[in-house]
Amino acid sequence: MLSKLLYETNIQHRMETEPETLSNNNSHVEENNIIKYGSLPYIRNLTNEIKNCFKNENIKIPTYNVKTISTLYSKLKDRTPKLLKSNIIYKIKCTECESTYVGQTAQWLKSRLALHKSDITKRKLRCALALHLLEKNHKIDFESTEILEVNGKYNKRLILQMINIRRQTNPINRKNDEKRS
Repeated sequence: MLSKLLYETNIQHRMETEPETLSNNNSHVEENNIIKYGSLPYIRNLTNEIKNCFKNENIKIPTYNVKTISTLYSKLKDRTPKLLKSNIIYKIKCTECESTYVGQTAQWLKSRLALHKSDITKRKLRCALALHLLEKNHKIDFESTEILEVNGKYNKRLILQMINIRRQTNPINRKNDEKRS
């Protein structure tokens, strides 16, 4: 166990040598000029005793602390719930066919989904998603909405939306990237 801890990094380092021991091809290294390194966790009263056993050898043993900040503190921020994320590109699937709708919004996702639901119930055809559902009498599973990308810049979100629309095999969207310049 001790030798595993000492030699697990097994980095060899040459100490400064006399000019005459440095040959042209640097292949001659005396055995006592090689330093081996290993590391041990710091355990009070034990680690220093182990290090003292090797102080006359060419072994260097640095110690490290087992307790790090990440082990002492939990993640301070909670994850943002999916429906409260904003500046996103999202995908909604039709439950009746293989079609998908890709949208982007700066709003919370739940606000944008509420607008989609409102368009459908009020029969407003301002969105390709509502048009698809009303024309074909299909249904959407809003609960399975996926977030594809997050980006705070409006123009970048539009480009990412177009890229993600092009990745879909059967998109509902009316937009395509050739119409935008």
